[in-house]
This record gives sequence, C-alpha cells and structure tokens, in this order.
Amino acid sequence: MDDWKNIDLCGAASIEKEVYVFEIYGIDEVPHGKIKIKIMKEAKSKKFWGYSNVTYKDSSGNVNGIAGYGYDVTSALQDTLKEFKNSIPSNVPCTEENFEWADSETF
Repeated sequence: MDDWKNIDLCGAASIEKEVYVFEIYGIDEVPHGKIKIKIMKEAKSKKFWGYSNVTYKDSSGNVNGIAGYGYDVTSALQDTLKEFKNSIPSNVPCTEENFEWADSETF
C-alpha cells in the first residue's frame, strides 16, 4: 500500500497522501463547536502534518492558516489541535464572522 511513495513524479517536487480526517467536537471557541482536522503524509520525509477546516479571521478579515507537524498521526493531530487553539485570541467572541470554513467539498 506504500507504493505511492515510489512513483515517478514526472518532474513534480513531492507527493503527499491524505491519511485521516478527524472530527473534533465540543470546542467552545468556534460556532457549532466542531472542527475537522485532515492529516497528510509526505512521502520523502515520512513526516505527517495536519490542518483544520476552520481558521480564525483577524479584525482586518485576514485568515492565517495553521498547521501541525509530527512523526506519526497522533503527534501531528495533537500539534494541529494545539496550534488551532493557540491561533484564537482568548477575547474573541464565538461568532461566525470571526471564522472562515473550508469548502465542504474539498474537506
């Protein structure tokens, strides 16, 4: 099942594989209390990284995507969740205007 890591990339720089999508509930900082975290595996480094389907928007409306990293799925998931929670200032109201969601078809 790991043959994908060894294919000829025809000049492309790297290849990654989506390995898990987790749904996390009960997060008070976001409307609806739920986020999804997607975990990817990079073929060359064999490291994992994750990102969430929700990002915080600052007062100017800018979003800063976050990512978490690890040497296995669990550590990448933990780091991504930690980075997500740390990206939200403690004094931000839990309103939809303060967050942006990824397109549901791509996540």
